[in-house]
Amino acid sequence: MESPLQSTYGERAERYLDSADDFHKQRHRLNRRLHKLRKSLEIHVTDTKNYREKEQISKIDLESYNRDKRYGDIILFTAERDHMYSDEVKEIMKVHHSKSREKFIVSRLKRSLDYGRKLLILVGDESDEMRKLEVFVYVALIQGKFSIAKKNWISAQYALSVARCGLQFLDKYGTETQTDLYNGIIDTHIDQMLKFVIYQATRNNSPILDIECRHQIRTDALGYLEQARQIIESKDPDFLNVGTVETQLIWWDYDISIHSEEVAKLISDANEKLKLIEDGDVSSYDPALLTLQEALDAHQLLMARNVDNFADDDQNNHVLLSYIRYLLLITTLRRDITLIDQVRNRSVANSSLAVALERAKDVGRIFDNIVKKVNELKDVPGVYNKQEEWNSLQALEAYFQASKIQHLASTHLLFNRSKESLGLLMKAKSLVKGHTIAGDYPTNFPTNEDLSLIFEQINQDILKAYVLAKYKQESSLGGASEYDFIADNRSKVPSNPSLRSIVSVSYKDVKPVNVKPVLFDIAFNYVSQPNQIFEEPIESPSEQETQAESQSPSPEKKKKGLFGLFR
Repeated sequence: MESPLQSTYGERAERYLDSADDFHKQRHRLNRRLHKLRKSLEIHVTDTKNYREKEQISKIDLESYNRDKRYGDIILFTAERDHMYSDEVKEIMKVHHSKSREKFIVSRLKRSLDYGRKLLILVGDESDEMRKLEVFVYVALIQGKFSIAKKNWISAQYALSVARCGLQFLDKYGTETQTDLYNGIIDTHIDQMLKFVIYQATRNNSPILDIECRHQIRTDALGYLEQARQIIESKDPDFLNVGTVETQLIWWDYDISIHSEEVAKLISDANEKLKLIEDGDVSSYDPALLTLQEALDAHQLLMARNVDNFADDDQNNHVLLSYIRYLLLITTLRRDITLIDQVRNRSVANSSLAVALERAKDVGRIFDNIVKKVNELKDVPGVYNKQEEWNSLQALEAYFQASKIQHLASTHLLFNRSKESLGLLMKAKSLVKGHTIAGDYPTNFPTNEDLSLIFEQINQDILKAYVLAKYKQESSLGGASEYDFIADNRSKVPSNPSLRSIVSVSYKDVKPVNVKPVLFDIAFNYVSQPNQIFEEPIESPSEQETQAESQSPSPEKKKKGLFGLFR
């Protein structure tokens, strides 16, 4: 018996069991596996008439398991077969519900639970604590389903709490290759059932499952599962401790009360993850952003349900909603600023104009997104009433707009559009002039020093663009363009009057010079001489035809004889 959870729920996940037919096929695979195991252990009974007298499965004990671990596999797969049979019938009941099928599910779960409890006895002397804990988790899952079918909510809540805490412990200290399996069982099989059971038992709509499970596992409602808690605490005594969750927040002038334990836990987790963010690493923002989004969704859902304790304090809940939105947008801005710094600092040496243009488009899109987030911050309820915060957001918007325009102007210069660049820079200068940032923002946000620095840079860029635009205007006199260089127009004299006095040439002494063609010279076919000595006489068409006829070989006479042998 290698890994009980991998042999059961792991195979379920690998085969994507979604329908009754899928469960039916997997159940038959288990039957074939059990058949081979019984044969290999020589406990297979062919006399079906006297099966009860000759069967050996009920006689498997601790000594048998210690002698050969395959005896544990037989009990495990027998329990899983009945467990899967109950899931198969449950899928059928989604289409055809009946009382008889409900009773059948309960009977199969009870039978599976009996085999599971027998397996717990077999692994009593198991040296591998992780394997033993996996068996407890598997049996606790069956117990939870059985208690739900019997509507025993207290036992179901305890059993599912044992399973969930055990899986979290295995995720932390167990095999790394099975981390996805442990988390998948929690997400797919436990959390939904546990929320349903807690609601039935306590009418709590929004429980914090981590806290609830750690409280429940200490109650020891089912004694035979108590050893799972002992295994966990023997390895990590603090693993099941419940931390405190802050339910009061102070934001600006508001004192906020958080009524939902789930939202309070999510906000607390988000604040812890915000401390782990590295400004230079874009991916480090993802955990905090995901947790803040979960907190926002959970709080909006609770407000939409209009729960009584939410309706009594409507203003408090709207302030909390604004706080979560504000924190989420600020964190998103931090990430985008980190991203724009990385893109702008990327090396552009030896890059083509096409690459530079694509880089400018990427930077422009990121700046547009940043400006959009700043505007969303301005729309958060309560921000407009804070004059200092509002003015700071105005300054941030102006800074990012000016940065975008400055980058766009530098791109225009790459294409020799100095006039357009000058116009853009003048607009950027007017945007940042007269703004100050007074709010308390994260470390990578712009400051007043950055506003002064970008203002100076824009002034320098304006001077540079003005000089280039002036040169372009003067060089365009007489129809010349800034792209027209003298070296690129050797076949004509420049039309600019200022270039006429560069050199004085007397054309009276200029005479044509004969060119001696060189073998394989590419200019050979394009050279012509006025002297007839070097020209070949041109023959008339009639002379060419006569010469061709005289040079053409005469046709051979027709051969005679048989195959040319006899003539």
